[in-house]
Amino acid sequence: MSGMLKNRSLSNYSLLLVGLFVFLCIISGCNDDDSAISIEKFPPVISNLSAPDFIPSNFTDTVMIYLDVYDPDGLDDIASVYAVVIDTNDSFDSDTLFMLNYSQIDGDLIDYRIYSFAFTSTDLPSAAGEFSYYFLAVDSAGEYSDTLSQDISFDTMEGPFIYNLITPDSLLKGSTDPAYLFIHAWDSHGLDEIDSVYFTTMRPDSTSSGYVFLMYDDGAVSSHGDSTAGDGIFSLGIQSPSSDAQSGLWTFTFTARDEFDNQGNTIVKQIMAYDGTLVLNEKIREYNRDSSVTTNMRKVE
Repeated sequence: MSGMLKNRSLSNYSLLLVGLFVFLCIISGCNDDDSAISIEKFPPVISNLSAPDFIPSNFTDTVMIYLDVYDPDGLDDIASVYAVVIDTNDSFDSDTLFMLNYSQIDGDLIDYRIYSFAFTSTDLPSAAGEFSYYFLAVDSAGEYSDTLSQDISFDTMEGPFIYNLITPDSLLKGSTDPAYLFIHAWDSHGLDEIDSVYFTTMRPDSTSSGYVFLMYDDGAVSSHGDSTAGDGIFSLGIQSPSSDAQSGLWTFTFTARDEFDNQGNTIVKQIMAYDGTLVLNEKIREYNRDSSVTTNMRKVE
């Protein structure tokens, strides 16, 4: 009787081993060509492209281009981020501008990196025209993100050129802490010809406040937030909307004029005004950007 129980136990144990082997074959694959567990990979995700739509053809400073990149498989899986440049007028050969990692942001739900490219006078085309820039990212497995594009025109202009805007993405209504706005201004005839740099605001319901807010390049840190006078960076500290002001996206429109009343280009930025009950899954990315950092940027021929 004990021998029969022993044999039955061995038989059950053998069946258990066979079942375990079959189960392992099912989940891992039991063939010579594919014996590893298949792991699904996901492509990178790009967003929040910040690039100008116009640059003067005789520009002599640096315009920063920014792009947020997230990878579901981890930030270390990002292999490269770049833009393909195509001339829509067939007067300039296609080129590739590689973007280098600038900073890493730790979000509440996901982490992402900001990639940047410093566009200098050496990157200007030899002739005026419009060029299409197609931005994309690729991971270590060769998976490509979707493409974001921006058309940039290059030509002469009258009036100042503004660029490299730095603002918060959001403002807490009723906050007593000032928020600082910064923008670069350039004029082909020199900074002395710039008469004013300013912005206007529009409420979420599309009504205007009716005010013009002047920005300053006077070195007055305490009153305007400007650290160095005469460096072409104009600044202003503003108060958040009051607690009873409209919530939602406020539209800020920036521009500049020269002493001959020539108006330059405009930059439009939307900033979210929110109350304390709203939780934003967003960091103030621009506070981690320094447009003066250009040493680690390069153009790949």
